[in-house]
Amino acid sequence: MSVVHDYSATVVHDLAAIDNRVDYENYLAAYQAWQRSPNGAAPPLPPSRPSVPRAEIEQALSPVFIRRRRRDIRDLYGDTALVSGRPVRFPEPQLDNLAYRLDKVYA
Repeated sequence: MSVVHDYSATVVHDLAAIDNRVDYENYLAAYQAWQRSPNGAAPPLPPSRPSVPRAEIEQALSPVFIRRRRRDIRDLYGDTALVSGRPVRFPEPQLDNLAYRLDKVYA
């Protein structure tokens, strides 16, 4: 019995990842076709592992996801934070209570 290698958990941060994914998907299709075939042919060889190193989750998410709270920005930059040459100002949140009844909301 052959073992199917799961490369789907491999996170890479290079364009080679696309080629590796295509190779893996082609291998899966060939392996499934081999399992259905009645002849005794040898199973297809799995693709080689990507030559690029694994990325840390922070490296993978950093280009697309940056979340900073107001407090983080104030702690990091104080009152001197500038965006496009203009100072960053946060409006003071104004909280208010909203009275409601669950039986009226879901009735």
